Amino acid sequence: MQRSPAGHTARSGEYLALTFLSGRTRAASLVSALACLLVIASGCTGDTRPPTPDSTATTLATLPPRATMTPSPTPTQTATPIPTATPSPTPSSPTPSPTSVPSVTPEAAMLALEREMAAAIAAAPIEGRYAAAVTDLQTGETVGVNEERLQLTACVANLFVLMLTMRDVQEGAPMDDVSDLMDTTIWGSDAFAARLLYEIAGDDDSLEGVRRVGELVDELGLDQTTIDHPPNYAWESTGVSDDNWTTALDMNRALWALYHGEILEEPYRSDLLERLTNVKPGLNYLLAYGTDGLVSHKNGFFEINDGTWVDNDVAIVRFDRGGEEYAYAISFFSDFVEEKYGDIPVGQEISQLAWVYFDAKYPE
Repeated sequence: MQRSPAGHTARSGEYLALTFLSGRTRAASLVSALACLLVIASGCTGDTRPPTPDSTATTLATLPPRATMTPSPTPTQTATPIPTATPSPTPSSPTPSPTSVPSVTPEAAMLALEREMAAAIAAAPIEGRYAAAVTDLQTGETVGVNEERLQLTACVANLFVLMLTMRDVQEGAPMDDVSDLMDTTIWGSDAFAARLLYEIAGDDDSLEGVRRVGELVDELGLDQTTIDHPPNYAWESTGVSDDNWTTALDMNRALWALYHGEILEEPYRSDLLERLTNVKPGLNYLLAYGTDGLVSHKNGFFEINDGTWVDNDVAIVRFDRGGEEYAYAISFFSDFVEEKYGDIPVGQEISQLAWVYFDAKYPE
């Protein structure tokens, strides 16, 4: 985990006024209540999205029918100073075992992809802070734009609690306690369901769950990632930072570890990857755009109270060539975007550029 940058004092957790239930024994009943009784506010996503242009985007599997959850108006959060320096890492014990992404010089065609990504960001029609990274999950070759710059995480941070939860199941925790909560967290980027996963991971203590997620981040050697509180629940802070931060490069390293079984063994690895494809269609407008691959992804979205927006997505894209699976990791971040959904043209262009590159690199 990281300490917040010096002088960084504004609280920026995605605020959401919800009364929550505590205790592992209430989790199962809450899932039913979510579907049948409650009107949930989703702090990381809006209820509707602008129509996505026609594309070759994969039609992803959907979850079994469930009651519609109608979010409240998008919450706002306190405007956040942009970090000007990288935080110093917080010492951890034991010593982190970094993910094993090879250090490989990208081939010329991949460096050309990087230039195309940079051009797309430079030509963004709406002002904002944009970052992206792409990693070949066969070779470890990685390119990016602003890929080492700290960005507000929004609910992409919940990828870590999903990985931790599945590892707990792998180690003997009851799947029945968490299965529906994981699916709800992924399907609608539901921060309320995710917060309950932190609570379960912490044995009825959400702060302990956040600390355990931080231990996973440290274990993976992601020294530019800070998880201080469950997204939307800034008041449940561990005191590590005022905000949740990460970088596109760190998220690609986490995706590498997930894909290569460094976090989860089979069948738990494949189970989580499959769950991450089950995202409601209205949220498949960034990294599920412009690809014929199967997209396992986690997005995050919220409004800052200065009227700017955060909209992020991180994904593993898998595709078949001659009966063999190939895959790449891609992360797209945008924060302080001056218009709602103003990031979409940039994110979609980067997603499509990555697909065109990998489709040509690994032909039929």
